[in-house]
Amino acid sequence: MPALAKNSIRDQNVASIEAAREGARHVADVTRQAAETTQEAIRTAMDTASQAFQSSADQLVRSFGVSGEQGEDLAQQSRRNLEAITECNALLVRGFQEISREWLSLAQHRVQKNLEGVQALASCRTVRDAVAAQTELVRENIREMVENSRQIAETSAKVANEAAQTLTSAQKKRGSSRLNRA
Repeated sequence: MPALAKNSIRDQNVASIEAAREGARHVADVTRQAAETTQEAIRTAMDTASQAFQSSADQLVRSFGVSGEQGEDLAQQSRRNLEAITECNALLVRGFQEISREWLSLAQHRVQKNLEGVQALASCRTVRDAVAAQTELVRENIREMVENSRQIAETSAKVANEAAQTLTSAQKKRGSSRLNRA
C-alpha cells in the first residue's frame, strides 16, 4: 500500500476517533443535564407530597373533631411522621444524585476506554493483532460492566439502608414518646 494511502487512512481514523470523542462528550453533557432535571423533578414532587400530607393530616384531625390533649398528641405524631418522611425523602434524593453521578462517571470512563480500544484496533497491522485487540476490548467491557453493576448495587443498598434506618428510628421515637405519656 502506498505511503500516501496509509497516511490518508490514518488521517481518517484520527478524524473518526476525534468525532467519536466529541460525540461522547456531548452524550455525557446531555446525560448530566437529564440527571439534574430528573433530580429536581423528584425533589419538587417530594416537597409537594410532604406538604399535601401535612395538610391532609391537619384536616383529618379537624374533621374528626379531635381536640385537647388527644388532638395535640395526634398533631405531634403527624409532625414526627412528616419529619421522618421528609428526612427519608432527602436521603433518597441525595442517594439518587450520588448514583446518577456514579453512573455518569462510569459511562464517561467506559467511553474513553472504548475510544482507546478503537485507536488500538486502528493501529493493528495484522488480522491476528486486530482479533486480539478486539477480544481484549470486549473482555474489558464485560469486566467493567460487572464491576460497575456491583458498585451501583452497593451504593443503592447503602442508600436504602440509610432510608430504612431513618424510618425505624422515627418509629422507635414514636413508641418511646407513647410510653413516656403513659
